[in-house]
Amino acid sequence: PANINSVTNIIFNARDNLSDTLTVDFANGNPLPGNPGLTTPPAPGGISFNGGIGAGIDSLVLENGTVADVIHSFAGAGEGSVSIDGTSLIAYSQLEPISDLLTVTNDRTFSFSAAADTVTLQDDAGAVAGLSELVSTANFAQFTFRVPNTDLNIDLGMGSDSLTVLSVDSVYATPVIAIGGTGVGSPDPDVDTLIGTDGDEVVVVNGNNSGTMTTTGGPTTIFSQFESLDGQDGADTFTVDAGFTLTGSIAGGDGADQFTINGTVGVNGQPGGNLDGGDGDDVFFINGTVEGNLDGGDGFDELTSPSPGVVNGVISNIERINIAGTVNPDVIIVRLNATTLNTEVEITTLGVTTVSTYFAPPAVPVVTFFITAADGDDTLIVDHSNGFVDADFDFDGGGTPGMDLLVVSGSGSTTSTNRSTYTPGPDSNSGTVVIEEDLNDPTSRRQTIEFRNLTPVETTGMAEAIYQGPRSSDEVTLRAGTGPDTGLNALEIFGSSDGTLVEREFFSDVGRVIVELALRDNVGAANDTVTIQAGALAANEGLTANGLVLRTGIGRDVINLLEDSYLTFGGENALVIDAGQGNTDRLNVNVSGSVADIDGFTLTNDDLAIAVGGAAAGTVSFVSPVSGLTTIGGDEVSLTGQSSADATFSNFFDLSGWTGGLATVNGGTSTDDTIIGPDVNSVWNILDPAGTDDGTINGSSIVWQDVENLTGGSGDDQFILTTGVTVPGAIDGGTA
Repeated sequence: PANINSVTNIIFNARDNLSDTLTVDFANGNPLPGNPGLTTPPAPGGISFNGGIGAGIDSLVLENGTVADVIHSFAGAGEGSVSIDGTSLIAYSQLEPISDLLTVTNDRTFSFSAAADTVTLQDDAGAVAGLSELVSTANFAQFTFRVPNTDLNIDLGMGSDSLTVLSVDSVYATPVIAIGGTGVGSPDPDVDTLIGTDGDEVVVVNGNNSGTMTTTGGPTTIFSQFESLDGQDGADTFTVDAGFTLTGSIAGGDGADQFTINGTVGVNGQPGGNLDGGDGDDVFFINGTVEGNLDGGDGFDELTSPSPGVVNGVISNIERINIAGTVNPDVIIVRLNATTLNTEVEITTLGVTTVSTYFAPPAVPVVTFFITAADGDDTLIVDHSNGFVDADFDFDGGGTPGMDLLVVSGSGSTTSTNRSTYTPGPDSNSGTVVIEEDLNDPTSRRQTIEFRNLTPVETTGMAEAIYQGPRSSDEVTLRAGTGPDTGLNALEIFGSSDGTLVEREFFSDVGRVIVELALRDNVGAANDTVTIQAGALAANEGLTANGLVLRTGIGRDVINLLEDSYLTFGGENALVIDAGQGNTDRLNVNVSGSVADIDGFTLTNDDLAIAVGGAAAGTVSFVSPVSGLTTIGGDEVSLTGQSSADATFSNFFDLSGWTGGLATVNGGTSTDDTIIGPDVNSVWNILDPAGTDDGTINGSSIVWQDVENLTGGSGDDQFILTTGVTVPGAIDGGTA
């Protein structure tokens, strides 16, 4: 062996195209020349090893012995240096594998260059106790090292680098220290990424671009200056603590991942700031700010975003979005942005407004918003005025009683093609609203809103709105009201169903309102009562032709028309009534005004034409027998029964409430029709059944035709038959 006590620098030049190995053996101590200044060889102190070029595989081996600290600095493909205890240096070039088998009592550090490095830390291929590997193909073919007793440090330096911590030998029990380098985010363009394993990671960002990553059954990494995180596969958990920022993005990879963002991800106006759940059922809790996009990936993904949590980018592939209100009154508006057409959520609490952009339509699959209000009077507005909101909703107004409100809005009664259907729920504060994008297209998109613990519902700006009775026997009142949110004049509907109170609904600026009470009539008595109070139709400012439709279905239904202002509003066809068939329905008409205001009613099997002051004002369809018309002097009523070939079918005309005016009754082709006369003393003149008129009551006040059965009212009735005339049915004197 050579005596190198007087040598300060040793240079080894390996042969080209051959495989050479330099082994530095520390068994008898540090054999390297001293170099306290640690200047790069060939300055005094240390070794330089050039592996040569060509096909050979040249390697460096450090073995045996114990040192305090080792620093490996990598400069590129097969180039770098090793500092030992701060006094000795080995510089190398053109190397492939490197083995550092020294025992390090303090710190072992790996430092990379300003290039974009991709580095992986893992256990060695042979699973030898105490050994681990670094993989970085841009710097070396293979690097095996003995884990230190204290700290394992990896410094990626400048450049957009990535570090994957797959594993470390089980002998190493302390955290890995990882430094992304000096790329600390905006405005520095370098983004360093810390990558986990295919196992389950718990990652906590508890400083700006810094925190810990712990792998189940594996190492813990303390990281700093890493802008982005990637959990890879597995059920990973990411938390960004309040007050801190991760300036890059977070990718969960495949698996059921959880993201809790209490601080900030991304930099406003800068690229990045994204959350990517990957495949699997992921859960996102956004209590802070996400500056970029949020993509749930495949699987059933869930987002919880209580105020003031906000996502400033686009959300996609989320099946459920949870929004929690505050203890103060909240106004939550979900709509399309007028410019981007992205769905956005605006939340206003105590005058402070936050806006989150959620997704770009169409959303596939359809997102469901689960919105839970707390104390206070809260409002959810689903606004379709800028376009159809492609999402479903579940809205809970909260347990504390208050004025919690649901508002469903279209673009206007004359411009919208939306149709809403409101069905009250099992109690007085619940129900369902279904919105159709285009009432003329049965294949158009639909939206379902389930709600509970609310007080009123307002529908506004729709082409058509349906109130659907939830059970068989409904009692409904229509009256003039004011939209609780819009402040517009509104048609208010309230009442009960099978004795259970139902939630009120207000219709403002709606082209047509349909009160549908027939669909549930297959169960129960199915006896409905509808009362239209004074001015009800005029209250809905958007009402158009055929503006109010009443459908009561089977059963003994009662329709009360309490005041004639509804007759004068809405154009040619203001009111349509379909009372169904199979039972005798009662239509009560109470017309106010002076005798000079002559009101004309014509009831046929197809329509009830209404005229006020001689001007046609509307049409009502009425497709069942009629009873109980109440009139005043000056009213003109013409009733025509349904024509039917069914021998069992009959029309029933009850004029017992008649107090004046003129009436014409036509029984049609049915063969067993009945007329009940007024409850006053009446004279019935029975005429030739083959002529134009079959008979009259009290002169020509009431004229009937094709009616077989005659029944007197409660007064004294006199029936006069013309010679040769035969009554085809029966004559009943009534109750007098």
